[in-house]
Amino acid sequence: MARKAAERTSDTDDGTVLEGVTTWTPEQLRADPERLAKLLKAKDGTPGKDVAVRLQAEAEREKTAAPLVAEGVKLAKEWNRAYNRAGGVTRKLAEVLVRLRLLYTDPADETKPDMAGRSSEYKAAAAAIYDRAGFDAARKSSMQAVVRHHVSIVRREVMVNELGMTDEDFAFYGLNPVDRNALRRGSKLPPLRLDTSDPANVYIGIAQYARKALDVHADGATPAELPEEKRDEYRAALEAVRARAEELLEELGAD
Repeated sequence: MARKAAERTSDTDDGTVLEGVTTWTPEQLRADPERLAKLLKAKDGTPGKDVAVRLQAEAEREKTAAPLVAEGVKLAKEWNRAYNRAGGVTRKLAEVLVRLRLLYTDPADETKPDMAGRSSEYKAAAAAIYDRAGFDAARKSSMQAVVRHHVSIVRREVMVNELGMTDEDFAFYGLNPVDRNALRRGSKLPPLRLDTSDPANVYIGIAQYARKALDVHADGATPAELPEEKRDEYRAALEAVRARAEELLEELGAD
């Protein structure tokens, strides 16, 4: 039942009289399109109009989101057929997800777009893409890991180039203002040169070189975008590096 806010009537702009002004809940107005339409025409300040306006805005966002979700489903299915060998598709899906974030507002500040993907509306839209594409939990997790990298790139491009956001905005979203991907893309691994006059310099130089080598970004794919068998091979190589590092740390002893 609608809750009465005042014992008076309110005229809409078209002359329709709203009897005994009431405050309406979103659920009530969704179930009563006629009442919703009347409140949208009512004068500003009419109890319930703010709810009606908010519902109208939500409906417009959902209308805009629908084709984006449909495009996302199409791309997800295409990615699924190629299974992780479709970098261009992954990038396009990331663009869809970022465009969806622009439709919604951040829960902490409704004046800001949901660039961090924190709103329940965005999460529901993103989940719908994977659900409608027919992904099982394992495949969904695999794709999200790949798409996440591309989303970070597209999001930065939009935030900086389209929205003109600053380091302060990045801080609001809990994002690093430094483009780590650009640093990696621009990094080149120099030849290994060691000072062999001192054994300590040899060991330290090798360790430092190995650390820098792991930061080099290969053109064309991220580690998560490698074919499954290559990801397994890369994972095994990293495990071997870790095992050897642990052996050396054990030789060095506790601090």
